Amino acid sequence: MRTSATFVLLIAVLASSTDRNLADDTEREAGQPYTVIEWVADVRVGGDVIGKVRLADRLLITEETNGWLWFAARKGWVHHSDTVPFAEAAEHFDTAVADKPSAETYHQRAVFRLRQNELEPALADLQEAHRHDAKNPAVLNDLGNLHRKLGQFEKALGDFDELLRLGAKTPEVYTNRGLVHQAAGRHEQALADFSAALELDEKFAPAWEAGGSSRYALGDFRKARENFRHAIRLFPDFALAHNNLAWLLATCSEDDLRDGTAAVTSAQKACELTGFTSAHYLDTLGAAHAEAGGFEEAVKRATQAIELADEDSRTPIEARLELYNAGRPFRQMSAVDETATSFGSNEPRE
Repeated sequence: MRTSATFVLLIAVLASSTDRNLADDTEREAGQPYTVIEWVADVRVGGDVIGKVRLADRLLITEETNGWLWFAARKGWVHHSDTVPFAEAAEHFDTAVADKPSAETYHQRAVFRLRQNELEPALADLQEAHRHDAKNPAVLNDLGNLHRKLGQFEKALGDFDELLRLGAKTPEVYTNRGLVHQAAGRHEQALADFSAALELDEKFAPAWEAGGSSRYALGDFRKARENFRHAIRLFPDFALAHNNLAWLLATCSEDDLRDGTAAVTSAQKACELTGFTSAHYLDTLGAAHAEAGGFEEAVKRATQAIELADEDSRTPIEARLELYNAGRPFRQMSAVDETATSFGSNEPRE
């Protein structure tokens, strides 16, 4: 049951959509892992489509009946032709490239490799896809996002500038270009791009959230708070916006902006949306409980965050854990406090 590839520009900040998080989080349960091999595939119950899964999503399958696979996390069925067992996925994409080298096959393998955090091989595939089709907007978009992730900001800007030159003047492209400026610390330029995105679509939640992140970095905490809240109103399951709002409410240096109870609510929501698998979000939840006076729960969540964190993130979380053990909340003293690692970035959650 194959679906044709459509050139949908996927905004980096929403790469970890609710569907994708649910897909990946099922790995904690028992079952057989499969990988989606189509750009988009339906999740069905009876004749109704109840959701979507996307290329390279990893699903845990617990039952197969007449060519349909039961995806327990969504309580629905995915057709077997849209998937392969995870152990066979790399070979599947390699074979597709060998049999029919094209922009599409290289692009699909790049997406799979990105999901495995194989950044340099993914970059090589995206470059090859671009060589086959230099005007493919989805390829240029993914190239820009990956160049940003690799810290190659000028190349990333070139990718998004080319997209705009080709006529792809969309909220997604302006927001993604703004994220490059944001990652490079050019927050005023970032805000100009986020504003351009909102002029095209005032309900585009990622631009509201990203603007909040830049305003936060500039120390404009009140406007940042309102940006995050507006993003959540537009997209209630926006995990990053929930996390960043919670971090601000829990740790802000301005006393009248802190609200421990509201911080716990937003941080809990962010963790639920990501299956309690993000070290940064768990760290935020710990800080929120500490601000609300729940130090026992703060210690629990900070400890969980440390277990999941990479080496660079672990040290500041350990410092916060010491505070909680002493019955003290964490206070961020400035917007650029280097210990504030759990204010989430707009990196793709691949």
